[in-house]
Amino acid sequence: MISLVCGQLFIRNKPLGNDKAFSYGSLITLAIALISIISAVSSIGKQGFGKQFWLLLLVAIIFFSAFIYINNHGKSELFDLKVFKVVPLRLSTVTYFNLQFINIGISLVIPIYVQYVLHSSAIVAGLILFPGSLIGAFISPFAGTLADRYGFATPVISGGILLVIGTSCFGIFQRHLTPLLITIFFVILRIGFNFAFSNTISNASMLVQPQNAPDVNSIFNMVQQFAGSLGTSLLASTIALFQMGNSGSLMGRTYAGGQFDFILLGVLAIITLLTMVTNYRMQQKKESVSQ
Repeated sequence: MISLVCGQLFIRNKPLGNDKAFSYGSLITLAIALISIISAVSSIGKQGFGKQFWLLLLVAIIFFSAFIYINNHGKSELFDLKVFKVVPLRLSTVTYFNLQFINIGISLVIPIYVQYVLHSSAIVAGLILFPGSLIGAFISPFAGTLADRYGFATPVISGGILLVIGTSCFGIFQRHLTPLLITIFFVILRIGFNFAFSNTISNASMLVQPQNAPDVNSIFNMVQQFAGSLGTSLLASTIALFQMGNSGSLMGRTYAGGQFDFILLGVLAIITLLTMVTNYRMQQKKESVSQ
């Protein structure tokens, strides 16, 4: 409430946007596409890659194609998709998606793993995430200061390196994981996440013309929500799929599911770091040419 009142009193930015009407057709088709993807991934935990998964995935592809057509050819639009002609913006979108996918996804995997494999209580499983979340929140202003002083590349790529270290440690040291080690690794991951996350969207909004900045913000907010939903659905479904197996104990099956998730997140973190490095090299090259 305090932030709402202060925003109304002190924010005086002039609204920017496009002159096209809102496209309800684009909204509906995009919503159906995203819901279908989440539903398809969620079905993996119950039926594996069965008919329901492929049917929902086909529905998602059809409606996403319909969204692109309606959005680009109608008299109104939901987003100006021409912003994706800017290659660094596409790379920033991938980075933003992966960061949120890893952050939300592993925040779900850790409590499940701690309870089923380490046999810790639910309160311990929840408290393991607290230090990382708290420290990450205090890191964000410092990350913004670094971006103002040295440019976006420094905090974003530094965050990517920490993200790779944090996620990789879960897979490398899985046999030796304890609640303390998990807490430390999650702190490293969260510091990396907070270094990169806000600075990524701040940088992306500067890659387009001012009138397209609202489109970028809207797209990134949608990507953030979708990445979180997909991350939790996919990683939870993976563990559930392993737990449904017939061989070994429930603890062993959960361990195997956790191992798959940790490896997946580690690979995704490496891809994210490579995307960051490529992105800022392209931006720096463009700046040097323009000068």
